Amino acid sequence: MIEKLSVQLYPYIHYDENQRTDLYNVLHNTGIKNIEVTTDIKNNWNLNEFSITGVHSNQYDVNATDEIVPSLIHEGDFIFPISSMAQVVGRNSLKYVGNLIFRNRFRRLFFHQTKLKNYFKKEYWIELACWLNSQNKKIILHNHGLELHEFVDGESPWEIIHRYTTPNIRFQFDPQNLPNPFDLEDLLIRFHQRIDSIHLDLDDPKLTNEEKETVVEFSKVISRPVNLIIEQTNPDLKKLEKQIKKLKQLI
Repeated sequence: MIEKLSVQLYPYIHYDENQRTDLYNVLHNTGIKNIEVTTDIKNNWNLNEFSITGVHSNQYDVNATDEIVPSLIHEGDFIFPISSMAQVVGRNSLKYVGNLIFRNRFRRLFFHQTKLKNYFKKEYWIELACWLNSQNKKIILHNHGLELHEFVDGESPWEIIHRYTTPNIRFQFDPQNLPNPFDLEDLLIRFHQRIDSIHLDLDDPKLTNEEKETVVEFSKVISRPVNLIIEQTNPDLKKLEKQIKKLKQLI
């Protein structure tokens, strides 16, 4: 069942104070009280009138509750043995070349606690799962494309984490970031026990109308409460208002 309809404010992160007032007015006029933010937005915006349902954090905070990890793989990090080349060519040069070649294939720096560094190995993800379990708190993992690519001995990172973690480790499903090809219904069924929230952009052409309807219907029929979150690709208040009204009709 859909417990909350929320709006992810990340696309509006560069709004000035006047523009934020326009954004707040749209949210108020459409009855939106729940928002999802980044650490920067939470720390710098006046959000007292809203309920924050989740915070996307680029730096792990052991004291944070319901922390959302934006992606297990991050573009700006380096993996051994590539990282050792920084001593020869310099970190900036390595980062430039690395981003060109590997793009989204860097693990996040706040998982440096893992001893293994090669995320192409199953053992890396098992160790990461053990570390997540050791935190003894709810942590929400948001997927980009790589988390659902079956590149680890024929399995995806999410499959391995799903098998080895406790119920405290939850998933935030973002169908706009799915790799090709993919089976949307299969993924929803496979991970339904861990999915706490879902990102959806009704205007995003990456998904067909049928796939968007599947996501909405899944959110309605699942037996557990799910937070359905509107995440626009680009900031557009008119489209946001229309999308909120349309989603409210669908649900």
